[in-house]
Amino acid sequence: MKDPVPAPAAAPVKAPKLSLSMIVKNEEPFLGDCLRSVKDVADEIVIIDTGSTDRTLAIAEEFRARIYRFKWTGDFSAARNEALRHCTGDWALVLDADERLGKDQHPAIRKLINAGDANGYSVRVRNAAESPSGNGIDEIQTVRLFR
Repeated sequence: MKDPVPAPAAAPVKAPKLSLSMIVKNEEPFLGDCLRSVKDVADEIVIIDTGSTDRTLAIAEEFRARIYRFKWTGDFSAARNEALRHCTGDWALVLDADERLGKDQHPAIRKLINAGDANGYSVRVRNAAESPSGNGIDEIQTVRLFR
């Protein structure tokens, strides 16, 4: 009797890649905190710059962002679509520079995109710039994570 031949090991399942997609212009006061809030969950950072003259791009480079220039036309959707065009991930997370993603959401986001049960999800983001409540930070729940 021949020795049994072991079955080949199953190929490891590759985790979906998450791209952070952003549009920026002169976001020096906010960008570093935003990127710190997502650096451990985003696999790549894609930034469309529409004409910064401050340290915005230097800050983005510190986080190894892929930076592209886009002439501002007054159309947010054109700039947003240009940013998404450069994303190579399976999923995109869209944030503005004055928004933050809570670290407590990182495991939930990974779980959602790994499951892939939907084409998009709403996430809780904190806005640090404009705060109608007057306390400096407001939270909103909105669709910002999608295939």
